[in-house]
Amino acid sequence: MLQVIYLCLFACFGATATCFLQFMYFYWIKREMKLVYLQRAGTGLVLAILCYGFIMVLH
Repeated sequence: MLQVIYLCLFACFGATATCFLQFMYFYWIKREMKLVYLQRAGTGLVLAILCYGFIMVLH
């Protein structure tokens, strides 16, 4: 069970980093502010925190 949660935690951090980099690209290079990417990054961060909480509960 813990391996699945660790995999989800890794995936959440990867998705969060990708969305944040997309937001930075659109903000700095294209001079557009696409808040969708920032919202997705925030959601991924919240999911990563929840996965970490589940890991702490199961240990």
